[in-house]
Amino acid sequence: MSGPMSGKEFSVAVIYDSGHRESVRKDVSSGEASEAFKHYTDPKISAAQRLGLVKRVILSHQSHTIREWVLPETRETTEKRIEHYLSEVLRILEANRFDPEEIKKAKAAFNTWQPILDEYKRERKEKENT
Repeated sequence: MSGPMSGKEFSVAVIYDSGHRESVRKDVSSGEASEAFKHYTDPKISAAQRLGLVKRVILSHQSHTIREWVLPETRETTEKRIEHYLSEVLRILEANRFDPEEIKKAKAAFNTWQPILDEYKRERKEKENT
């Protein structure tokens, strides 16, 4: 039972990098909503958050936002997202047995981006060490 007297008036929504919005908890207690909010915002717990795929998490009470987390856009999250997307494209092409020529093109694109990502990572590490 949900409603004003049940105490189950909290919801948590996640907005992914793709723009997809998902209500991960609806009409739950404050404790359950807080745990879900923590799960989707903590990179130690959430693989999607570590990859930079979770862009926003919204905790609401009776349709009013009471807490919001937004992924800070950093070079590192951009790198992870690019790597993830490129790997995912290759996986999908291979899993669906696409034309081998299309797979070669996708691998070539991946190989084009990989040195750029490696350079970004090298620059970031150098900056962190200075």
